[in-house]
Amino acid sequence: MFKEVLKGDKERKERKKKRMYRRKILKKCAVMFLAAVLLIGSLPCLRVEGTRGTAQENGERAMFFELTKEEENYLSGLSGRTLFLGGCEDGIWVGDAVEYGAAAPLLDVLLHEFGLEVEIVRGTWEENSAALKEGELDFLIGVPAVWREEESESSAQTTALKEEDTAQDDSKGNLYVSEWLRESPYVLVEYVGELPLKEGEGETKKAACAFGNPVAEELFSLFSGVIGSFIKADGKDISRPGEVSVLSCAGEDAVFDALKDGSAAVAVLPEDALFSIYPATEFNVIYRFSQIGGREAIGTMDSELAPLLKILDRYLSESQEGDLLREAIFNRQQNIRQEKIFAREKKVLKELKAGGGVFGYAQVGLDAMPSFWCDKDGEHGKIADFLLFVMEVTGLSFERDGFLGAKAVQALDDGDILFAVGMPAAGGEQTYCYAAILQDWLIPIVTAKDGAAFGGGEEEVQKALAQRYWGVEQDFLPLLSGTAFDGRTVGFSDGQALYEAFEKGEVGGMLTGQENYDALLLSGGDFLGVSLKDSYVMVPNIRLPIASGLAFAEENQRVADFFSRLWQFYRNLHTEEEIAGQFRVKYEKAERAIFYLVRALCVCGAVLVLFLAVLIIRGARGGKSARRK
Repeated sequence: MFKEVLKGDKERKERKKKRMYRRKILKKCAVMFLAAVLLIGSLPCLRVEGTRGTAQENGERAMFFELTKEEENYLSGLSGRTLFLGGCEDGIWVGDAVEYGAAAPLLDVLLHEFGLEVEIVRGTWEENSAALKEGELDFLIGVPAVWREEESESSAQTTALKEEDTAQDDSKGNLYVSEWLRESPYVLVEYVGELPLKEGEGETKKAACAFGNPVAEELFSLFSGVIGSFIKADGKDISRPGEVSVLSCAGEDAVFDALKDGSAAVAVLPEDALFSIYPATEFNVIYRFSQIGGREAIGTMDSELAPLLKILDRYLSESQEGDLLREAIFNRQQNIRQEKIFAREKKVLKELKAGGGVFGYAQVGLDAMPSFWCDKDGEHGKIADFLLFVMEVTGLSFERDGFLGAKAVQALDDGDILFAVGMPAAGGEQTYCYAAILQDWLIPIVTAKDGAAFGGGEEEVQKALAQRYWGVEQDFLPLLSGTAFDGRTVGFSDGQALYEAFEKGEVGGMLTGQENYDALLLSGGDFLGVSLKDSYVMVPNIRLPIASGLAFAEENQRVADFFSRLWQFYRNLHTEEEIAGQFRVKYEKAERAIFYLVRALCVCGAVLVLFLAVLIIRGARGGKSARRK
């Protein structure tokens, strides 16, 4: 009896020991599982953090700027001295008036914050560069901010301002550069109009820029291969550095003239220069340079004035007032752009602004990827970006109303909105005028299993077309009159209803916009809220041209023409990749998120399998031990 009790106690202890061991294993597995989930979950964040800028830019800034005692003493030493600031670009000036354009907010800071007396000296880059080196100018605004980094890394001089031998006079030797003050993007421009015929001359190999422009010269030295790739000479690209000949012109107007007469194939210009030729449509942006050449600062060659730039740097990087200064300069830039467009569109803009308030618009159809679509984050696509551009350069305001489809059309007819987005610009008895016309194709789509019926000759294809009914959005029905689809189509209110009917087999095929269809495949049906169950194929060699844009009431023809001019100008400012790339970027991000989710699930699955394997092994060992005992 006693032996049996001892045996029972021993067994209970063994079972307790096993339970405790299992708990330890479970705890370790749970910790491993949690660590795996946290690790995988942090991966997307790590990717994002790498693109958010420097720690200084992300750090908290003081609300107000305060001078140190040493800085106050330094600025007091400059009291009573007039500092001469050179300005060379149109963006710094507004005509010959006392108002100094984008430079005005900076002058306010120098005067009121630092207590200095500053006088602006206007001149060309050649004149002001020479004046700065001779000590006749104290500062020069518009110096590339990239020179700041170059100066800190090396004393090598790369431009006209930096080429002087500085061994004799150290006080006037080096160029000191401040933090960036404004962003002025530079672009590569080509002429798409008709060039004059020049007998006996081959294709040009030259790229033009304004004489003495330091940013353009810097870009030529850094991107000569890129610039050369856009120049054709004897049918070949010039893509190797050093092969591009640079044509220096007297000014930006001369650069445009060189493009128009064929003296230069391409030109490097600031984006602001394109606003001076509005509404010219013959010039097209073919490449946009990175920020390496787009940020401008103040420079001085007087070592005694270098501490002033250090104070300005601290003002820009450590206080919210510095952010407000950059914002004020940016707003000045936008005002200058607006003034140039307003001078040419004075009558139309006055009429629109006289109406006051916010102009409403509505969307015909639920989605028109990638031209225009809406989600919880707002409006997206080509048209949305164009409307943002219009608001920036004109000062007008637009707001999307909740009307859709037929209600949107009715609101346009009643005068409740200024324009409607996505209305087909062809077919029917339409009495509207259009702007921002987008060209697309209406294409027939069938399931993969039905695609074989359209693989034969023309007669077989026509027979296959006639054997089924086709779904199409209601707005496109007038376009089908007199075609093979006439009389065999079913109209749907919007794209979502069309795709859902096609998925359910209610129609044998569908007619849809090619861009919209490509976007649907890219998103997997996400933007329409449909699930793509079948593989689809496009019926070959059948495309119907369609056009859509902003539809205005007939009495607003002048306003529609104004928007058309702005659209052409907008297209000249942006490359096609920039205009069309928003949708793809959106879903590439979504695909990356799915990738990380799948990776996390795989890791979690591996941990779970490991956990189960441990339990099975321990269970087997426990069984063997019990049997031995």
